[in-house]
Amino acid sequence: MKSKVLTILCSAAVLLPVVFLIGADPGPRPAAQWDYGIYVESVGYYDWQEAQRRVEATDRTHFFEKMGFPRGIEVDANTGRLTALALNHLGKNGWELVDVHTTAGGRDIYLFKRPR
Repeated sequence: MKSKVLTILCSAAVLLPVVFLIGADPGPRPAAQWDYGIYVESVGYYDWQEAQRRVEATDRTHFFEKMGFPRGIEVDANTGRLTALALNHLGKNGWELVDVHTTAGGRDIYLFKRPR
């Protein structure tokens, strides 16, 4: 009987601090800091902007080269593959798509963020 009580008390002595530590507030965390990027696309216009870099072109191939896309990617404007390829490339570089909208002039604007 004494050994059961002793076992229960020892178990409680070990588990009680663990329960308090699990529920403890770790303290304030610093606010997340983000880098933002904008990709703009319309017929004959491709533009990527971020804080330290801007890539602008009127030709798909030239835009791909400036952005550092992998060689050998073929783009068919009629299928819209440029947008999908650009989004995949940006995603692989840590950019997360946050918003998309189209201007009255027909330009598609894609807003991105990634942690600093």
